[in-house]
Formats: sequence, structure tokens, C-alpha cells
Amino acid sequence: MKYVLALIASIGGISCSGGASEAAALPPDDQALATRIDQFMMSGLEKGYAGTLLVAKGGNIILNKGYGQADRERKVSNTPDTTFDIGSDTKQFTAAAIMKLVDQGKLSTTNTLDELFASVPDDKAQITVHQLLTHTAGFQQGFGGDFEAVTKEEFLVKAFTSELLHTDQRYSYSNAGYSILAAIIEKASGQDYETYLRENLFEPARLTHTGYFFDDLEAQSLAKGYWHGINPRGSTAQRYADDGQVSWNLVGNGGLHSTPVDIYRWIEALKTDKVLSKSSRDQMFGRHVRSPSGPARYLAYGWVVRTAYEGKTLVNHNGGNGVFFTAFAWYLDGDVTIIYANNTSVGEWPAYEVHKMIFEPDYKPRAFSISPHRVAYEYVSSKTDGRLEGLPEHLEKNTGKAITQRTFLNRVGIAFEEEGRYDKSVAIFKLNTELFPNDGYLWASLGEGYEVKGDAAEAIASYQKSLDLAPDEGCSWCADSHAAIAKLKEY
Repeated sequence: MKYVLALIASIGGISCSGGASEAAALPPDDQALATRIDQFMMSGLEKGYAGTLLVAKGGNIILNKGYGQADRERKVSNTPDTTFDIGSDTKQFTAAAIMKLVDQGKLSTTNTLDELFASVPDDKAQITVHQLLTHTAGFQQGFGGDFEAVTKEEFLVKAFTSELLHTDQRYSYSNAGYSILAAIIEKASGQDYETYLRENLFEPARLTHTGYFFDDLEAQSLAKGYWHGINPRGSTAQRYADDGQVSWNLVGNGGLHSTPVDIYRWIEALKTDKVLSKSSRDQMFGRHVRSPSGPARYLAYGWVVRTAYEGKTLVNHNGGNGVFFTAFAWYLDGDVTIIYANNTSVGEWPAYEVHKMIFEPDYKPRAFSISPHRVAYEYVSSKTDGRLEGLPEHLEKNTGKAITQRTFLNRVGIAFEEEGRYDKSVAIFKLNTELFPNDGYLWASLGEGYEVKGDAAEAIASYQKSLDLAPDEGCSWCADSHAAIAKLKEY
């Protein structure tokens, strides 16, 4: 009993359905479930997991705990109050803001782009807000990196002049579409995106640690990211503060920060009229477009909905950028809520295992395993002679997985490149071309590795090889390879 009480001691003033969660009020079955889930999450620590998990069941928070470290350098642990980059879970806030504008009579989901913006090209003029919300507008996934210095005006020019993937309202996931929605929020409200969200969503729901920017960043318990539990990638909130902006490649579609406690309050608010009217909530959680990600899954606005255990409606979404991952799942009737986050490149899959543990008492969750990226990284780090031919065998022996994905080693090579360990990054890129010798993209990566290292001759040869292997159509690296060769030959 004392063990379970310790798990939920951090709940504090959080209330559920109007009443405070009290440890003593938890049924014995829920106490046992909390212990079992906690033991499962604890087993991930030695495999590289660090993050947080909040689980609510039957109107009570039964587990609300941090695992591992939020900041290794300062030896700060993750807690329920740690602020995480929530990635694409940002989208459900954008969707809610759109529906708030609908409630305020400032917008309709049937509004078209030519009604909202001037000089919209003909092929995009009749795209509706609804299509943007359901990823059926046909926009490409995105138009650049998360931290490129891109203004709203520059982003909209790129988006409106881009070639659509299709015009038949098929599903195609688009970060860019949600950044356009953020611009629509600003247009309809007369406020900047974050200010509108803060005044109309965050404050009514009592979210105190959610946003891109914070008045006192030092007062936030920020989770720093660690690529596969190895390389420190820092805090994205600190990056925004240092840059003085959030790129419009990211605004509205990703990168907001929040805590498990704030997200729990937000989900509780979405069950009531506190933030949105019932009609807007019904529309937001409607089963609008079938999702290709699984049977009977449908795209709502910023969420995915499906019928799950006991025939009840499950609402969920996840987010991630390769380092931070989050997953939020909850039932519209309020039975169960799961709020998961991590800062060490462990995907959102543990949240799904917890979901099964709740509804299937005898379910044995999939075990945590060490990241193959980490195994590869440590193997390469241990080699002083630069000989990496034994890496594929070592990896398969220690993880049970062969190298079948062409980009796997590239990601490991980039990690060394970011550290300035160019001999090792080039060795990895070179090994990748030996494993996949006919892949022009990988030869372009090797060319870039040599270029960064300062070996112009080898860089030109590798870039040229990438062009020799280029497909007749759809070469994603050819323009950059041509430009790199021309630049290198100038010196």
C-alpha cells in the first residue's frame, strides 16, 4: 500500500470530474494495476527509457510518475511537472482553436482558402478548413526543417505555390496543412497563434506550463532530449528562446511543450463545455476520414478515433521528432486516460502496452529492448582502427535485427558528424554504401560526409556516384548533389 501511495503522491491538486483523487480511495485492483504498470515502466530504465507516465482509471489518477532524468548534465529527474516537447500532439490544440473560432462565429470549417487569403492559386482556392483538419487537402508533408528561420509570409508563399500531391481529397498526412491552419487562426482572431491558444484554450482549462515560449524559462522543469539515450540534443523550448522565434515550418503542427498534469487537465476540459461547445466537440471528434494506419481508425480533427475495448470510443494521437515522443489516449466516456512522454528516442509503443495491460489483466507487455542505434553507436565508438566490417554481425547478435533499412546507419553517422567525429561518420556512411551499393541517396550522404570532413576529391567522387545511380524521375538528392559538386569545384 505504501508503495502505491508513493506512486500517486505527486498528484497534488489535480481533480477528476470535480473531485480530488485520493490515494486511499483507490480500489485494490487499481492499486495492483498501478504497481504492475510502474514495474513495467521501471524495466525500461536500464534499456534507455526516460520520461513520464500518467494513468487515470474510473475517475482516479492511479499512476503519475517520472522515470529517469530530464537533464543528465544537471542531474534533474523527470517528474509529473516536467515539460516535454509534445511533437505532433500539438495538432489537437490547433484543431481545438479552430473549433473555438467556430464557436465564436469567426470561422466555419467550410470556409475555403480563397475566402481567407488573398491571391490563392486556382488549384488551392477551394480547399476547405475541414480538408486541412483531416489531412485531405493534398499539401505535401512539409517544406523544410523545424528550425529554419521561416516567417509566416515566407511559409505561405511556399505552401500556396507548391505542387499538390492530389486534388481528390485522399488522405495524406501534412504538417504543412496544420501550419496553414495556424495562419488561419491568426487571420480570423487578429492575434498571434500562441496568444490565441493561451487566452482561449490554456487559461480556461488551467494549463500553466503549455506553449512555445515561457515568461520564465529558467523556472520550467525542461526535459532535454537524448538521441537514443546517448547524444544530448538539448531542449527545443530553449532553442526557441535562443532563436527568438518558432519556425513557421513548425507552428501549429508540432513543437508545443506541456506537462502530464497540463495534458490531463486539458483532456478533462474536453469532456465538458469548459473550452468548447458540445456541437464543436462532436464535430472535432467525428469519424471524418478512414485512416490507413489500422482497421476502423478514423481521422477526427487533430485526433484519431476508433471503437476499442468494450465497444467504447477511444481518442488518441502521438507525436515525435526522433528524440522526444508522446502519446495521449483517452476514452470519451472518461473511463481511462493515458499520457506518455519520453526524451530518449523510445517511441510511443509503451503507451499501447499500458493500454492493453489495463483492459487485459493477463496481458504480458512487450519488453523494453536496447536501441539498435545505441548498439551501433557504442560499437563504432569502441573501434580505434576505423574497421567497421564487423558491425552488421555485432548488431544482429546483440539485437536480433539485421540491417535492412538503408537510413539506419545514416542516422548513426549523423550523430558522430554532429559531435565533430568525422572519421567515424565517414566510415559509417562508407559502410552503408557497401551494404546498399546501388542506392544513390546513400552515396550522396557519403559525399556530404566527405565534404564536411574537408575531403573535396572524395566528396566530388561520391556525389557523382550518387548521380550515376539516380532514378529517371523523382530524384530527391540530385539537385543538392549537382550544387555541391559545382561548389566544391570552385575551390
